[in-house]
Amino acid sequence: MTVSNCSRSPQRLRADLHLHTMHSDGALTPSALLRIAAGNGLKLLSITDHDSVAGIPEAERAAHKYKLLFIPGVELEAFIETEPGHYHSVHLLGYGLNYRETALVEYLAEIREARLERLQGMLGKLRNLGIKVDFSAVQKNATGESVGRVHLARTLKQNNHVQSFDQAFERYIGNDRPAYVAKPRHSPRKIIRLIHDCGGIAVWAHPYFTGNDDLLPELIKQGVDGLEAYHHEFNQQTTEHYLQLAEQNNLLITGGSDFHGTMEEQFEPGDWWYEANSLEQWHRLSSVSLV
Repeated sequence: MTVSNCSRSPQRLRADLHLHTMHSDGALTPSALLRIAAGNGLKLLSITDHDSVAGIPEAERAAHKYKLLFIPGVELEAFIETEPGHYHSVHLLGYGLNYRETALVEYLAEIREARLERLQGMLGKLRNLGIKVDFSAVQKNATGESVGRVHLARTLKQNNHVQSFDQAFERYIGNDRPAYVAKPRHSPRKIIRLIHDCGGIAVWAHPYFTGNDDLLPELIKQGVDGLEAYHHEFNQQTTEHYLQLAEQNNLLITGGSDFHGTMEEQFEPGDWWYEANSLEQWHRLSSVSLV
């Protein structure tokens, strides 16, 4: 059990605000995820699928059933141009947004279409390398709306083109590898404005993995509201570093396991948690409150 304490307030809840379901690249349905999480003692959680809010209605029904404080969420990618022609990817978590807002629905549809075009491009490059993979086979590995490299990597492994999931990225579809195709690049300002326009807040996800803390001033300038200082893979030193950065810049502190349900993770929803404060704000952002 990993226990993190981010609160100096006596009012705290056991929380995980970064969870993925089958609607992006996770393994569980929203209802199964919330059932397990509730059984393991979570009280505050958010589903943050990549480029998809399709699992939220089911999650809301499950949150009512299991008496959980539920925050509708999504994980979106943005790119900062650090120098001419060079971009750095950052992931932004949107919390408490109106997921039925037309602007968000249209944006996610645009991203889904771009994902399909990107996949076709990667399949074409693989064919040029002598590797034939059917589009339909990749789609079968994608149980939700968001089809991406994760599902292509699984298909490559299933078809014995690579020996492991990681090798698919290392050899073919990782950044700058022979079958890689770049994504459309949207600025943090655009993504953050979209989240704000839908009534939500924007949090920089797993900043340590980005590998460049110097991006924080630009993200603050572009309107980011918080920092994911707690993460399943952060050690205490890393957590303390991001807690300090968040407090110095008056940013909301959040935390999440980034659970996907893969065999490699070997933990369940609720096995990892942090003690969340700012409860008044989380209640305001929730679509299902504790009963």
